[in-house]
Amino acid sequence: MLMTQYEMITPNKNYPFKLFEFNSEDPSRLILPHWHNSVEILLCLEGVLEIRLSQSTFHLTEGDVYLINSNIIHSTRTPRPGHVFVLQVPLEFVQQCTENNYGKQIYFQGDLSNNNKIQQDLLAVRQLDRYNDLASHAFVFAKVYELFSHLLTTEVINGPIIKETETVKKLDQLSEINSFIQKHYQENLTLEVVARHFNYNASYFSRFYKRFMGISFT
Repeated sequence: MLMTQYEMITPNKNYPFKLFEFNSEDPSRLILPHWHNSVEILLCLEGVLEIRLSQSTFHLTEGDVYLINSNIIHSTRTPRPGHVFVLQVPLEFVQQCTENNYGKQIYFQGDLSNNNKIQQDLLAVRQLDRYNDLASHAFVFAKVYELFSHLLTTEVINGPIIKETETVKKLDQLSEINSFIQKHYQENLTLEVVARHFNYNASYFSRFYKRFMGISFT
């Protein structure tokens, strides 16, 4: 049994952020619910990408862009073969770009599919990253800063994202619950056993887990 929880993001060699692409031909491929401090921006290049948050589901098709804010539980799958470009920006870099306002006074919109400038920034970053020289590395930095300039100009949410920030407050508890499940899953681990261990009513715990993890306990 694999229970993904908090994920450590390791930046690329030449940048303080991470760039990568993935192809999926398997419609049953599922990245289990997890979270990380990094802001994650996904650009669907081909096919379909399904993004599941604790409260909602989004389907990205070619050209669509979605931003997952820091410490938001999410999972992804490709219901049809897909090709996706991903930019993961550690919280420290995001705070540098936002003068430490991110997560305190501002968050970013999730669905960026109508923002052509963000899409073009990501495509430029992808193209420039293919050239392994100092000038191209500098251009990648410039484009990522430009991307954040566009985010700050048009995609800021002032104040908390009610549905999502509520999840952030539960992360420590969810991590503890998932660690307990991972440690004891080979035993007769029923929903009732886990609920009782954490002093929950079984019915309430079932709803609680589904609400914040985005999947049922089973």
